[in-house]
Amino acid sequence: MPLLKIIEPTPKSKILIWHVTENLDELETISLTDRSQERVSKMKNQMARKAFLSVRHLLKIAGYKDEDVTYNENGKPFLSDGKNISISHSFEYAVVAINNEDSIGVDIEKKRDKIVRIAKKFIGVEKSFVDLEKDIEKLTRIWGAKESLFKIHPEGAIQFDTHLMISPFEMTDKQTKGRLHKNDFDETYDVFFEEFDGFCLVYVLNID
Repeated sequence: MPLLKIIEPTPKSKILIWHVTENLDELETISLTDRSQERVSKMKNQMARKAFLSVRHLLKIAGYKDEDVTYNENGKPFLSDGKNISISHSFEYAVVAINNEDSIGVDIEKKRDKIVRIAKKFIGVEKSFVDLEKDIEKLTRIWGAKESLFKIHPEGAIQFDTHLMISPFEMTDKQTKGRLHKNDFDETYDVFFEEFDGFCLVYVLNID
């Protein structure tokens, strides 16, 4: 079973990571609702189909069925039991984060030169501690942190360069702080980093 790892940041939260090594036939053994089955059938990209199905396998490990997950108009997922969930996937990795009570956001990104080309679109106050022209690893961390924060906001419509702020960090650091400030919503979260196999995993939540 390609369950790579389970991280438990707090007693009430966990992050499950799946390394997608199976073929589609193996992944399609998971039970899906008619709606999800239709969604998968319309995906032309095989890796996207594998990622979607891998997430369903992770949900099963966490004790959920496909029908336990619904989405709002902004694409934000919700669990039927009221617990908070966040989902991410990149190439051959899929991630599900669950928090029993508080908000949680997760993102996984492959480290690529492409991040430099889009840096100006999401970097704001962070320009004080990152080189927009060449700092691929730090830019990837910041992007992952902001994606994770974005997933927490209930309404979406977030400007990454102005509404989301990441506190300074060094690459030797395993965590920092992130702030989500839009209109009356103003919260600060703990941001955690993990690196493996050329990928960067970022998750955000409040640690009491």
